[in-house]
Amino acid sequence: MEVALNYACLMVPVDLGPTAADRVKLASHLAKTFGASLIGVAARQMMTPVSAERGPLDQSMLDAEQDRATADLEAAEILFRREIDPDAVATWRSAIASPVSFISDQASAADLLIVTRHGKRDGDAGLLGVGTGALLMGIGRPILVVPPNLDRVALDRMVIAWKNTREARRAIADALPLLKLAEAVVIASAGSETDRGSAEDVATYLSNHGIEASIRVEALDDSATETILTIVREERAGVLILGAYGHSRVREWMFGGVTGDLLQGTPVCCLMSH
Repeated sequence: MEVALNYACLMVPVDLGPTAADRVKLASHLAKTFGASLIGVAARQMMTPVSAERGPLDQSMLDAEQDRATADLEAAEILFRREIDPDAVATWRSAIASPVSFISDQASAADLLIVTRHGKRDGDAGLLGVGTGALLMGIGRPILVVPPNLDRVALDRMVIAWKNTREARRAIADALPLLKLAEAVVIASAGSETDRGSAEDVATYLSNHGIEASIRVEALDDSATETILTIVREERAGVLILGAYGHSRVREWMFGGVTGDLLQGTPVCCLMSH
């Protein structure tokens, strides 16, 4: 398993929705914390409806739609450059393309992507918006999912939602640069996923990387999501680290349990890996 010693390059998808500016500020601040470069990335598909009565759109309509797409991408770049730190080492990438496909292709350049939670009440990200779940399951990189209206990550206290699976092990390895910044780390195992033996192995693994962690084993009195979030609140954690679980059904990613709940409604920053 490849272990990241530091984040050298972060990537932030940019749209024109209500959460975009805070997301860019947070990504820029995090890049500065790690001494990393930052890539802003955006894509927008052209909308080309076909009328049953009028037939395909004529060239002037296609040209007008391309102009709108180009203008949206230019507006996204303006937002990105306005909100980043003046001293940031930053670059911009954009294209008229599927946002998920384009950003997935660009993710080869980055260690970590920063995205905003997109729940039903979080506002419309528009045509530049990215399906966070599909991105997470397809890019082969960890993502940091942040709540709306948050432009800084609290890095002093972190919780690891632990069960002994490939996804959870991957998430811990991907989170090592973040975990090294924490003053307190808690490995939390709950309910049917309780496994103190493997949690102790994780604590030893972290100790070998200079990270001291405590262990909490809890009964599952509420839902798994609520139990984890209760631990996060009690530990006053600013970051939750967990493996992401889902499966593909045709072109959609289907999520259940904790992964689905947190993608839609996490109240804290979540580092997720699949």
